[in-house]
Amino acid sequence: SSRSTSRFNTNSPKAYLFSGCPSRWYSTLKNGTSESNKLMLLAEKAGLRMSRISDPSLCCGQPFDSKGFPETAKTVMKNTLRHIQKVVKNSNAVIVVDTSTCSNLMQHFSNEYQLKLISEAEFLLNSILPKLHVANRLPSITVHTGCGVNKSHEESLVYALADACCTNVRVLPATCCGMAGDHGIRYPEILKGAIQNFELEIV
Repeated sequence: SSRSTSRFNTNSPKAYLFSGCPSRWYSTLKNGTSESNKLMLLAEKAGLRMSRISDPSLCCGQPFDSKGFPETAKTVMKNTLRHIQKVVKNSNAVIVVDTSTCSNLMQHFSNEYQLKLISEAEFLLNSILPKLHVANRLPSITVHTGCGVNKSHEESLVYALADACCTNVRVLPATCCGMAGDHGIRYPEILKGAIQNFELEIV
């Protein structure tokens, strides 16, 4: 809502946040704060002005690509990139995409629209983390990199973030999480099966 974002300094932003569908579907954490607001709070603490691209109709096209409709996916994605281009207005700001699958797909065409599009992991590691001090590191964490991270070859960025915030980092094998675009939403048993595999690895 406008109330939840009014505290952020969005004048002449240095970065824009584009939230993918999964981030919007699962937008609220247990404490009632959205994931995107968490990222914007971190940017604010790092002294970076950040604004949100909040049109809920925008899509990266990944659900269509996962169903075997690459041309439809490309059309949907390019419409989104054109919209982002109008919002950014040829500024030097970067566009941070908070869902790895969306980021991976959109980066293939971002240069065509003169957009500096980066993943959330890259933004956190290179722009935010160097300006913040991690006071209380977690004792341990288990990391699973999704297919978007793996296709972008950004596993090392995720691991570096985990190392900065945690003493003991355990990496799960790069197996499928079961989402497969939006299949995991339509067929929750796929997600359930994938999670059971993760539980076996963790135990």
